[in-house]
Parts: sequence; structure tokens; C-alpha cells
Amino acid sequence: MTLIGGAATAADLKGPYVGVQLGWAESKVTVEDSDCATSQCSAYSTAALGATNGIQMGWNWISGNLLASISADYSHGGIKTSLKFGDSKGVNSGIHYDEANAKFRDVVTLRLRVGLVVDDTAIVVSAGSASARFDSELRYTAGDQDPTNDYYSSRKGVTTGLVTGVSIEHAMADHVTIALGVSQYSFKNEHADWYYAGDGSLYDGYVTNHTYSLQNADLSLYWRF
Repeated sequence: MTLIGGAATAADLKGPYVGVQLGWAESKVTVEDSDCATSQCSAYSTAALGATNGIQMGWNWISGNLLASISADYSHGGIKTSLKFGDSKGVNSGIHYDEANAKFRDVVTLRLRVGLVVDDTAIVVSAGSASARFDSELRYTAGDQDPTNDYYSSRKGVTTGLVTGVSIEHAMADHVTIALGVSQYSFKNEHADWYYAGDGSLYDGYVTNHTYSLQNADLSLYWRF
């Protein structure tokens, strides 16, 4: 048994566990008007910081000073941002503008982990697959109050990619571990069509490219059993 402040061993880190986490993340979304459907013909990147929270579970195996593990986790964010490009006056100005909106909703990962154990502390690196939900939109407004001249390209749903991370994990007490970790996520490019804002019809088959990335730091508390 390990007491806070007492001598601990690698045995205090092994076995199945469940936990909770709180963190801070930066969500970045780039929407590219790759077909030049608007006169801006550009890529717009929006980034925002926000809090995350989630749950996780896994199983640690230890042999000597080496740790091997498999884990799964879920993090909820709700981080959103909005940027406007071109005319800042908007409707009735007679000048068009583009607006990019984005929101990170949540992410699920499945990871393989390996680490080095020294007494009651482990330094662990991880890599695996990630599945996240993002909303992203690029909207063109003509500035003439006629919605038939306005159009948009938006995407909502799941995108998949890879996650890598590193963490320091310390056995505080019998069955309790605290961990501090950072993770980097990269996701595949997604595409979305342009539509007329007035009637929702397809706009000439043009598409936009949507690229997502995420990085976060979190503090976790595990219960081993």
C-alpha cells in the first residue's frame, strides 16, 4: 500500500484504471476557398483557446522499469470562434465580405502507450487514432441585402486522424494516480460544397477544403482497481 509522501513502487501504477480530466486546448480550423468561388480566393484560419473536460480508461502492464499500456479517452470542448474578412461594415455597405466560423465539439482517442517507470512515477509517450467533431463554415455576403447573391460552404460531422502525446504520471496513494499530459492532434482534409443562401441550391459544384488541428494540456486523476 502506498501512502501520500511514503515509499512507493512501480506496482502502484499497474493494472486497469478509470479517470477524469480537465484541460486547456487550442482548436485551429482552416477553410480554403480552393476553387476561388469568392473573389477573395483565399484560405482562412481561425483559432481559439478553451477549457476541456473528459473521461478515460486503460490498462497498464509493467515489467521491470518498462510500462506498456492501452487507453481510450473522451474530451468535450465546445470551443468556437468567428472571423470576418473584407468589408467590416457588412450588409448595406455595397461591399462583399467573407466570414469564417468554426467550433470544436469533442474528440475520442484510442492509444498505445509506452513509458519508463522510476519508483512511483512514469514518463509515458503515446500514439494512436483520433475521431473528432468539428463544425466549420465559410460564408460570402455580397452586401446588397439580396440573399440570392450570397452563398456559403459548411461542414459538420466527424473527422479522423492521429494523436501523439507525452505525460508524467505519479502514484499519489493506493489506487490513486495523478498525471499531467500534452497531446497533439492532426486530422485529414475534408471537403464541402458551396450553396446559395437564398434557396439552398448547389452553387456551380465548387468546393472548399476544411483542415482541423488540436493541441491540449490536461490534468488527470486515475483510480486503479
